[in-house]
Amino acid sequence: QALNEQQKENQKLKEDIELFESMKNSKAYDENRNFEEEMNAAHARFVSMEKALEDRVSRLEKEKEKLVVDFNAEMANQEEEHIKTKVELSAWKLEMQNALNDIESLKKERDELRAQVESYTAALEAVCIGKAELEEKLYSLKSSS
Repeated sequence: QALNEQQKENQKLKEDIELFESMKNSKAYDENRNFEEEMNAAHARFVSMEKALEDRVSRLEKEKEKLVVDFNAEMANQEEEHIKTKVELSAWKLEMQNALNDIESLKKERDELRAQVESYTAALEAVCIGKAELEEKLYSLKSSS
C-alpha cells in the first residue's frame, strides 16, 4: 500500500510539473507574471512614499519641538515683562501716595501758618490799638500840662 501511495503522489507531482510547464508558455502565466511585476513596482512606490511620509513626520515633529521651545521662551519673556510692569506700577503708585501725603502735609502746614498769621495779625492789631491809645493818653497828658 505504501508503494501504491507513493506512486499516486509521484503521478500527482508529474502532473503538477507538466501543468506548470504548460502554464509557463500560456497567456495566463504572462498575465500573472505582469501582475507580479506591477505589484512589485507598486510596492516599491509605496515603500518610497512611506519613507517620504516618515521623513516629513520626523521633520514636522522637530519643527513642533522648536515651536514649543520658542513659545515657552516667549511666554517666559512676557511673564518677565509683566512682572517688571507690575513692579513699576507699584513704585509709581507708592510715589503717587507719597506725593499725596506731601500735599496733605503741606496743606496742614499752610493751615497752621495761616492760623499763626491770623494770630499775629490780631496781636499786631491789639498792639497798634494799644499804642494808639497810649499815644492818645500821652498827647492828652502833654496837652493838659
